Amino acid sequence: MWDQIPPDPIFNIYGRYLEDSRPSKINAAIGILLQNQKGYVMPSVQKAAAHVKHDDYGYLPIGGDRSFLEWVRDLYIPSEKNDCVALQQTAGGTHACWIMGQIGKRCGWGPFLIPVPTWDNYFVLLEHGTQTTFSHLNKEGEIDWNAYKNAIQSADEGSVLMLQATGAHNPTGKNLNEAQRDELIKMVNKRKIWVYMDGAYIGLAAGLKADTSWVSNMWKGVDQVMLGVSFSKTATMYGHRLGALMIKCPDGSQVKAMESYLQAAMRGSISMPPRWGSLVMQQVQKNYTSEWEDDINRTQNQLAQTRKTLQKLLTDEGAPSSWITALDGEGLFALLPISPETIEQIVQKHGLYIFENGRINISGFIGCEQSITHLLADL
Repeated sequence: MWDQIPPDPIFNIYGRYLEDSRPSKINAAIGILLQNQKGYVMPSVQKAAAHVKHDDYGYLPIGGDRSFLEWVRDLYIPSEKNDCVALQQTAGGTHACWIMGQIGKRCGWGPFLIPVPTWDNYFVLLEHGTQTTFSHLNKEGEIDWNAYKNAIQSADEGSVLMLQATGAHNPTGKNLNEAQRDELIKMVNKRKIWVYMDGAYIGLAAGLKADTSWVSNMWKGVDQVMLGVSFSKTATMYGHRLGALMIKCPDGSQVKAMESYLQAAMRGSISMPPRWGSLVMQQVQKNYTSEWEDDINRTQNQLAQTRKTLQKLLTDEGAPSSWITALDGEGLFALLPISPETIEQIVQKHGLYIFENGRINISGFIGCEQSITHLLADL
């Protein structure tokens, strides 16, 4: 009666990895933080979780935990106009993006301007609206700034530009530089279009201070801007589904109206956000802020050093220059110019699991860089 739809490609490749019995297998596909091929949990978050009381199993308000939301707001967008920010706790960054799409539908925003390649889930989360794509990278594997300018300058008022925050772009690891962002701010304000910043990796590109500055400067400069944040990678709380959505309002009088839209979208999806994660992060705020910041910065440094190590290994083995420059970026991912057919051969022969578009998870190589030298030589 029903035709089976294809499995999610990310979790399909991860399932194949789990079923692989080879001890030398490497998971460089699914986007989680790894060390020595084991899931990494930040020590500060583990400590904070141990202090959370388990005596309240009730619902959160539909809008979420207000003290948690205000802390997140002040962390990422410190400003003298924070009374003009509508806040909503979400079940991760995916849910924040979905709610934003629902708000766009209610308010008549669109189309969604999506630079590609990008996180594939955007197309599912925003399927109710019109989507316009343009190139994120040019033929040389660098930012296609002309494509950005053409897309923005031809966009209708009320369009929504999907912009991944910081340099930790999924899947390329490359994003707009400061000069490009400054020019982008002027263009989007002139065209009166929205910018949605996806803050899934804040801190993992250039460290927490630099990445927060990236986000806050965009927030201050763009007239119509939204920020969705996730604590899956930045606090290693994947399964606890913790995130937030923030929308800049023209003035404080519009905040309650916008939050009523946000809460209606929440009620129509999962009723109210999960409780546990926000309680853990409040403990982080109260007792382990400096340790958490150290955890993020240490992780960012490991990712940066692993990139350099991989580049050196590839250079020593005479790899194509396009492979080496693909690792020039920041954050968790890089996009190698490899065909799906070659990727399948790599999986079958070596047990190196790479996503079908050539995206690799840099943290999959942390702690096992030297052990893959023979593999790189064969590739």
